[in-house]
Amino acid sequence: MLDENNNIQNEQQDVLNQNKGEFKYFTIVACVYMTRYLIAGDSTGLSDPYCVISIDGEKRETSIKYKCVNGIWNEKLVFDTVCFNYKEQATWPCMLITVLDKDYASSDTLGYSYLWLTDTNYSYNSPKKIKPKWHQLYLKKSNRAQGQILMSFFIFDND
Repeated sequence: MLDENNNIQNEQQDVLNQNKGEFKYFTIVACVYMTRYLIAGDSTGLSDPYCVISIDGEKRETSIKYKCVNGIWNEKLVFDTVCFNYKEQATWPCMLITVLDKDYASSDTLGYSYLWLTDTNYSYNSPKKIKPKWHQLYLKKSNRAQGQILMSFFIFDND
C-alpha cells in the first residue's frame, strides 16, 4: 500500500513538473489610448484623469491629463515579468484597470474594471498594430457602468 501511494505521488509530481515547464515569463505592453463617457470628478465639471494598471502586484500609471473629463493618453505601460502558460488561457493574468481623478490630497476613483488578458485585443510576438477595444468601467461603490477605456495589448516572449 505504501509503494502504491508513493507511485501515485510520483505520478502527480511528474504531471505538475510537466505543466510547470510551460509557464514562462512574458512582457505585456498595455496601450492606453483614451476614455469616454466619464463623469467629472471635480466641482468645476472637469477632472484630472490618469490610469493605473495592476498585473500580478505590479502597478504602472499614465500621465495626468489636467482639466478635462476624458483623458487622451496614447501611452504604453510595460510589464516585463508576467508569468503564465500561453497555451492555457486559464493561467493568463487578470488586470485591474483604474481611472482616477488627481486631487491635491488624494485621488478619487472615476471608474475601474477587471480585465482578463484573454478578453482583450492583443497581438502575440508581433509589433503589428491591432485594433484597440473599448472596455467598460464601473463605479466603485455601486458597481454601475461608468465610462469606457480604449486599450490594446501586446504579448512578447521573454526568451
